[in-house]
Amino acid sequence: PAGRVPPPPPQADAAQRRPRRRHPRPARGIIRELLLRDLQDPEKQRQDMQRYLDDFDVALNLTGRQRSALEREYLPLRDARVTHAVKALQADPPDYETVLDEALSLYADEDRMLKRMFGEEQLQRARASQLERRTAVISILAAMADVPWDQELAW
Repeated sequence: PAGRVPPPPPQADAAQRRPRRRHPRPARGIIRELLLRDLQDPEKQRQDMQRYLDDFDVALNLTGRQRSALEREYLPLRDARVTHAVKALQADPPDYETVLDEALSLYADEDRMLKRMFGEEQLQRARASQLERRTAVISILAAMADVPWDQELAW
């Protein structure tokens, strides 16, 4: 009959009834182990740091001198936050909220450093280049910490 809305396909109905799942506990443990492995591997950390600097080099069109200065300033900030995150991951039980806080604090440290070194315009360009990466990291860590990440978190 005219005006009658057909019922949704069975798959859509089943998807609507299915409760939203948080990070399952087994996945949380696997992600924890992967994070610990990567954060404690000096070569992996060196590669990540170089990749990070390469991204900023492209986004900000850095000179060699600026890149070296950025590396000198950023490395101690990153190392301190990584050290705290590792300790939180090694705790029994793991302190996922502290890991999330360390990531958010590192991003705040980065922003202050970039603004001081290169100014507001370059800071905004750098933030735009890191938006996807930051969002992925924070959303994963927030899910592990059971922290809603929709409107409560900013980076």
